Amino acid sequence: MKFHKTKDGKKIKLADLELSHLENIIKWIERKAKEGLNKKSLSSLELTKACLTQIKKSEKALNAFVTVTEEEALSQAANADKEIN
Repeated sequence: MKFHKTKDGKKIKLADLELSHLENIIKWIERKAKEGLNKKSLSSLELTKACLTQIKKSEKALNAFVTVTEEEALSQAANADKEIN
């Protein structure tokens, strides 16, 4: 098991550090998505399409989803955009 030593001398498992970094990236993406939706520079449909594209790109390697309901997701996103506007 690999460890990273912090400035204050604590040892952190490298896997935990990588997970923490990934969580920070996800939080940043969430903030940017919310900001885009609030400013209307990004639609729900555009965001959903981007997420579905990423799922398609990574699903074979990750095998993280039992079912992806693309049509339903796109329909719900389009309805959300209608309600917002």
